[in-house]
Amino acid sequence: MKIDLTQVNPIKTEEMEHFLKPGGPVSKALKGYEYRPQQIEMIDMASQAFNQSKVCTIEAGTGTGKTMAYLLPAIFWSTTNKERVVISTNTINLQEQLIKKDIPFLQKNLNVNFTAVLVKGRGNYVCLRKVDEVEQDFAALSDEDEMEELKHLIAWAGDSRDGSKSDLSFIPSQNVWEKIASESDTCTRSKCRHFRKCFVNKARRKASRAQILVVNHHLLFADLAIRHHIGSMNAAAVLPPYQCIIFDEAHHLEDVATNYFGIRITRWGIIRMLNRLHRVQKSLPKGQLRSEERRVGKEC
Repeated sequence: MKIDLTQVNPIKTEEMEHFLKPGGPVSKALKGYEYRPQQIEMIDMASQAFNQSKVCTIEAGTGTGKTMAYLLPAIFWSTTNKERVVISTNTINLQEQLIKKDIPFLQKNLNVNFTAVLVKGRGNYVCLRKVDEVEQDFAALSDEDEMEELKHLIAWAGDSRDGSKSDLSFIPSQNVWEKIASESDTCTRSKCRHFRKCFVNKARRKASRAQILVVNHHLLFADLAIRHHIGSMNAAAVLPPYQCIIFDEAHHLEDVATNYFGIRITRWGIIRMLNRLHRVQKSLPKGQLRSEERRVGKEC
């Protein structure tokens, strides 16, 4: 989406450059500080791209300090123009570096007030409605070898801070997590009795208040695919509305874009979906169909 340049408040590089040059806040606050002229050059190029609504491609070698060089223009642009900026990466390691190290450093030392959040996909959050359903029909919806882990997850869901897998002290098995994970196609939204407490909704409200969103490529392209389908960049989809994107680790984009703008059907994917509906374990029927059969039987 093109930005109306007549409505843009251009960002200037002088303050950003001073921040990184000798004698600036970084040189005083950062142990082992080293001045990098390429970093200043990258700031200038990124700032021009923001100001002129252009695409800018930069290849920065190791040691350039590229994250600081694109974070500063992104922060100044967002706060000056009151526009949200998305930073998309491919790896969890880089996301954690941004959220736990680089951004907190800037929030502490940069004379600019801004908020930044790490946005995760819906499948990273527990669904409280599904937790209720599993608890109410535990025998039909759980296999024998999953019961202990599932009980632990149910107890955790009642006490979790944010309801995401990162809040767990262990990595749950995929099959068990799917039984209680949030899903867009089964979400009842405002009709759900847990709507106000929903962890996904809480995370989305937090993202809507932030100036900087840190996401991974998969989540961003899921959002772009929805926006492409509805034909609007201004509507809220997976992410709140935004106008500017910074791609880090951009060499992975081709594969991710192919996944979201193409169609893939696998035999295992079909089998997994059918198993969630119906399966037999030790001669006993299990799955969603069995649970619905028992529920209808009770109501009759």
